[in-house]
Amino acid sequence: MAVDIFFSLLVLIVVVILISLAIKRFFRRFPFPTLLSPSNTHSIKELLLFLITNKETRIRLYVTLGVLFVFRIMVFIPSPGINQEALASMFLGSSFARFSIVSLGLMPFFSACLLIQLLSVVIPPLRKATFGDEEGRRKIVRYTLFLTVGLALVQSYGISVWLKDMVGLQGTNLVTMQTVPFRIVTMATLTASAIFLLWLADIINKYGIGNGVAMIVVSGAVLGLFSWVYKNYTFYTEGGIGIVKALIIIMLVLGFLYVAFIFTSKEKRIELKNRKTKKEISIPLRISWVADAPSSLTSAILMFPATITPFINHPWLHFISSIFWPRSVTYFIIQGVLLFFCTYVYASIIFKPAYIQNLLQRFNFSLKSTEGKQPTKYLDNQLSKILIITAILLFLSLHMSTFLRNLLSVETSGGTVVRLEVISGIGLLVLVGVFFDILSQLEFFYQKSKASSKNLTVAYIAFDEIEAKIKSEYLKGKGIHALVEPLRFTWGIPIRTAIDQYRIYTPARDVKKARKLIE
Repeated sequence: MAVDIFFSLLVLIVVVILISLAIKRFFRRFPFPTLLSPSNTHSIKELLLFLITNKETRIRLYVTLGVLFVFRIMVFIPSPGINQEALASMFLGSSFARFSIVSLGLMPFFSACLLIQLLSVVIPPLRKATFGDEEGRRKIVRYTLFLTVGLALVQSYGISVWLKDMVGLQGTNLVTMQTVPFRIVTMATLTASAIFLLWLADIINKYGIGNGVAMIVVSGAVLGLFSWVYKNYTFYTEGGIGIVKALIIIMLVLGFLYVAFIFTSKEKRIELKNRKTKKEISIPLRISWVADAPSSLTSAILMFPATITPFINHPWLHFISSIFWPRSVTYFIIQGVLLFFCTYVYASIIFKPAYIQNLLQRFNFSLKSTEGKQPTKYLDNQLSKILIITAILLFLSLHMSTFLRNLLSVETSGGTVVRLEVISGIGLLVLVGVFFDILSQLEFFYQKSKASSKNLTVAYIAFDEIEAKIKSEYLKGKGIHALVEPLRFTWGIPIRTAIDQYRIYTPARDVKKARKLIE
């Protein structure tokens, strides 16, 4: 384990140094288009150079890397009571081959976030808190954390029961402890590690760069991808795929990343005007608002008949299961229809035009143009247009690995199909979203460094980007300098959860006045 930790640290240091040098050299020699930027003000070149040269962002970068290194150390710490050698031989090549203390990861937290959102549909007080102010946000965060602990205990108990009944390939028991102590230790260990990961994520939120939860998730995925490439390099280049097909795969993946970044950065701007000052601003409607939740719901619906078929023997159920059989024509058609349906349904949960209209009226703004429709109906129609793009992008992401395999007929010389599932379109979307979020936050730090007032303090934490935009512009109209720091997890988890934050900064002397104006 010590060798693995030392190797990870060495690789991390070398990679950071090389990337820093490469960024400096590349951007000094070649210009880069402003197109791939979260704003029209600064290019990626300016933002990344600012990350390296600015003292505050440099310290934040070190904090982020330090937290991620602690997370990687935890990956190598085995959970008590497990015969690691028997487990590794049984799950050779699988991510489950090392049952560490962070095997549960942040899954209980993600499940809690989605459950809170779904429950808000049927529980009015929860719905009110979801579309409430800062106090409503605190309630949602508190409920999410309580539910996370409960789900972590349940999931860790299920894992302990599953492992206790398993036997290794040579008849060796995977569990080396008695049943009751093993379950107690496993539940305590996995639950405590899940909460500890949330604490690490909060450190990144406060003192690092990017959304802490997103950085932890993506760091594991990126290192896993590098590990997969390293382990399978010879297999892919000499086992039948060939260098040409490998280059085609790389080009297609890079092309998808580029397209995903363009669509992630694009937004529908809704023009507003202040009824008193006549000042004009705009609020965004984003393609990525529903994240990948519709694809998860679609997959759950499609898997449901096959899940209950072994328990309920009915001809109609078997018929439905045959229709939902993967890779059939009917399956793709039904999946596409369901994906569009779930995208629009989920959008109706997290987006309420009436809520936006109330915000506009409260802070003296109105829609500049409604095309002859009611404001709420106009907002709903504008969102519906961009949700079409969202559903198409999610559908393509779901089938990216299948598309690559079928297009290139990827097989080894022995006839074994090469697994390309690691090249997940959804995973690439999440990676692009996190990169875009980091650039957006760097844009904030850039503006903060150029602000006339250097002593900026968090005055308010908004629930969503639209609320933050309207309230910050309202403060500017009252003569208070305000900046918004976006802290989100684009494509990873939908908005209006405990993950997203939009911090409104004002000069320290104006914090009380600002809170009084916008609360």
